[in-house]
Order: sequence, then C-alpha cells, then structure tokens
Amino acid sequence: MNSHRLVPLLVLLGGCLPEVGSLEIGKTGEAETGLQIDSGLTPPDSGEPSQDSGETPQDTGEAPPLDEDGDGFNADEDCDDTNAAINPDATEVCDGVDNDCDDTVDQDASDESVWYGDADGDSFGNAEDSKSACDAPSGYVSDNTDCDDDEVLVFPGGEEVCDGLDNDCSGETDEDACSGCTQVSYEDHTYQFCAGPNTWSDALGLCTAWGYSLVTVEDAAEDAMLSDTIESTGIGSAWLGLNDRGEGNEGTFTWISGLTSSYEEGWAPNEPNSYQGTEEDCVEKRDDFDWEWNDLTCEEEIAFICEGSF
Repeated sequence: MNSHRLVPLLVLLGGCLPEVGSLEIGKTGEAETGLQIDSGLTPPDSGEPSQDSGETPQDTGEAPPLDEDGDGFNADEDCDDTNAAINPDATEVCDGVDNDCDDTVDQDASDESVWYGDADGDSFGNAEDSKSACDAPSGYVSDNTDCDDDEVLVFPGGEEVCDGLDNDCSGETDEDACSGCTQVSYEDHTYQFCAGPNTWSDALGLCTAWGYSLVTVEDAAEDAMLSDTIESTGIGSAWLGLNDRGEGNEGTFTWISGLTSSYEEGWAPNEPNSYQGTEEDCVEKRDDFDWEWNDLTCEEEIAFICEGSF
C-alpha cells in the first residue's frame, strides 16, 4: 500500500478511537521489560469478596458464651453464673445452696456435723450410732454421752433411783438409792442387803420392782460373802431366793431367779425339815444357825437379800 495513503487513514481513525494510553519501549528498574501498555482503564467490580486473609469475620448472629461471675465456667455449665463461689468445681458446704452444681443441696458437705442416735428420747445420744449431716436427722442429737440409750431414765446427771440401772451414768448401779438397804458389789453382781422386815413374797416383789431378784447362791465363796455382809450390816436373818412353794413341789427346792445352782452345802444340819409339820416352803440364812440355811414359813417377816447381774 502507498504510504502516503496510509497516514491520512490513521489520522482519521485516531479521531474515532478512544484514548488507550501510550505504548513505550524501555526498561523498568534494571530489567528489560520490552513493551509496556498502560490502558488507563479501571477493571470492572466483579462483586466477589476480597481474598485478603486479613478480612473481618462474618457476623454469625450468635453471642459467645458468657461467664458473668468470672469463675471459669460459662452460663451453659454454671448453675448460678452470678456467684463465683458456685460452679461444678466448688466445694459443697452447709449453706442450703447447691454449691457444686450436682442438683443436690448440702449433700456430702465438707463441714457436716456428726449426730448421734437418741433411741430413748432423753436428749443424750449413743456414741456407737452416728451419722454425718448438715442438720440433725430425725432421732439424732449432738450429744454422745448416754450410757444406756434404751432407758429413758438413764443419762449423765440423771437421778439415781433403786431400779437396777445406772441412772446417772456414773459406772455404778443404785448407789445408796435402795431405801433401807446396803449395796455390795461382788463378782460383777450387785447385791442389796435390806433390813425389811418383809414376808418372802413381799421381799421378792421389792427386789423385782428394783430390777433384781432374791439372791441365788452358786458356791461356797458367795455364801461366805453373804454371811459376812449380813453380820457386818446387822440386818439379822435374811430371805434367800430358794423355795419349794407350789403344789407338787414339796421337797424340791429351786431358785426363784430361774438360775440353776448345784451348790447345796449351805444347809444347817437336819434342814430342810418342815418343822413340826408346818409348811416351811421358803429359805433363810438364819442368825442363830451361824448363817446356815433353814426352811421357814413364807409369811415370816425378816430381812432379805436382792441380787442383780450387773
């Protein structure tokens, strides 16, 4: 094509085309770049989010878990997020609150008290029957000094009465409480040497009411102790528990306590004998027989000896 015709054409086209920047041939920095075209145009917005890793996270619409009391447990785990002392790791104490969030109140609390069973209701408890709890369980008290929790009249400081019980928990039974009687302890038994006088039946009734029985003699040593004490107290002849009362029992002597004893050496010579045909069905330790045994009518009124196995 003729170059003279080409120039006007380019001029004409140049007036119609938008300006598209310039075309350069040169260098950028130290490296040869060749052609570089600056279009002068801004690329269109694609609507896609930037891939920049530093972009702000999207709002999910859910609030992060709260820990209002600052105890390390959020509201989903904490049963009371307004009190830092209440959380799943807290120690349960006696305060009427579920401190450790286990759905129980004061269960196995660290500061529980020990309570003691009071079976007889005298406000004194049994040291061998205990429970730990914040509050006293029904039938339990804080005291543990009762020496007999089956007897309402037995407790520390109780009034000692003649009943075969250690009412005041002193370790002794009926000390000087049985009126008209002298108390003696022997071989883990307690004896009351009572002046009376009483019939055999009345004497038995008193011994029984006091928690005793008329005495049973089991061996020579016990028999000698009875003789010595009768003499030292000066009560005179005294009823024993030996008798042959009742139809068909004549001559068959037994101890009213129900105890059995093979000891028979206490009889005085020629005794028992139902003297002159009288019904001598009860047995005494007789003063003028050197405290040996003698059968006697049960209606005689003399002293008596009670024995308790305590």
